[in-house]
Amino acid sequence: MLARAEAAAEAGEAGELADLLADDYEDEGGRDRAQLALTIRGLLMRYPRLELVVSVERIELFSPVLARVDLRVLAAGAGAGRFSAEGLEISASLRDEGGGWKVTSARWNGRRGI
Repeated sequence: MLARAEAAAEAGEAGELADLLADDYEDEGGRDRAQLALTIRGLLMRYPRLELVVSVERIELFSPVLARVDLRVLAAGAGAGRFSAEGLEISASLRDEGGGWKVTSARWNGRRGI
């Protein structure tokens, strides 16, 4: 699931990323699945050339169907004549819905301009 998400982001496939969100997704910023999917689409349109370096810091399995993953991500993108880089720390709650793992919530902190 993590490799699929990374490949989809680098390929600019917003729909593929949205498919990894649970229908009941909600985050601490108050975004639901539809709102986060729109945010993802906007970011991928803004940076059509995106490269990610993903480091899995920890995976915790709470049960056969519940988990949490902590990631560090370096995202660098080019678009509209400019280059931008950002470091992110992401903690995502996951649920196996039978057809694969889905993100049910996420918390992230980022630093622009690194």
